Amino acid sequence: MDFQMKNIKNFGLKIFSVIFAFLIFLMVQISQSKEVIESVKVKISLSIPENYILGNDIPEDISLLVKGPKKNIQNFEKKNSSIYFDVENSKVINIQKDKFSELDIIEIIKIIPESINVSIEKRVEKTVLILLNTINDLPEGVQYSKKPTVKPEVITITGPQSYVSLIESIYTEPFNQKNIENSESTIVKLKKESSLISFKDAQVAKISYKTEEITLKKEFENIEIEFLNCNLEKSSITPLKRSINIIAKAPYSTMNKISAKNFKAYVDLKDCDKIKTSKNYDISATVTSDLVNIEYIIPDSVIINKKNIIDEP
Repeated sequence: MDFQMKNIKNFGLKIFSVIFAFLIFLMVQISQSKEVIESVKVKISLSIPENYILGNDIPEDISLLVKGPKKNIQNFEKKNSSIYFDVENSKVINIQKDKFSELDIIEIIKIIPESINVSIEKRVEKTVLILLNTINDLPEGVQYSKKPTVKPEVITITGPQSYVSLIESIYTEPFNQKNIENSESTIVKLKKESSLISFKDAQVAKISYKTEEITLKKEFENIEIEFLNCNLEKSSITPLKRSINIIAKAPYSTMNKISAKNFKAYVDLKDCDKIKTSKNYDISATVTSDLVNIEYIIPDSVIINKKNIIDEP
């Protein structure tokens, strides 16, 4: 008895599952057959005579506002449909609904746009200069030892006669000087001023250059003079100057790291005991970095005076 009841219960579940699946199928079919309003895209293709070209931009596709069963609209979208026009002269193309005979089961409510202005011009070629378009300054402390040059220097462009006749040069895409590193060349794309213009050969240009670190000149002040081979405190002489200024040159990165403390100034007073009244001594100077070049010592000499007895306290 229990076995029979179990079989009856399982059979009932199977019947219910079949009915439920059928209802789902029916709902899907109903939803697919339900009419909807949607926008679909149709590509535009033009047949243009040889040696002629479009003289204006046209849309790549048009939009159709259509009404019909959702399934039919989806099937139409999957076809990636195109609309073709033979164009021999400049004209306005009016897009009529009869161009879409395959849409006999779909109603076209609106075509956007309803017309397209097509300008046809003779295709011409012209050789023009390639100019470098630079942006931003070089990194701080860097300068060109060889200014940037562009190769190739010229390029042949093709396009509508009205456009090509106005073009005298083509610029590169921006060359950011701020990002210059140790390399001596880089590749940049050429910039198209219009989608109607095309490059016959190169699409890129090579920029060659050389950079170097800037050398700075700077004055360092109040560098104390060290007097050698004579004890000034015990001798009867006195210098009229006890500090100097130094003008030095160094690479940018080095110059930013040094100060007056990196310099030493010397005067050799080995014969100071022979001074009668006064004597002039040359000043020499050194610096802790080999990359620094001392250009001027100001002053480059110092006068040593003999003290008079009357001057003493």
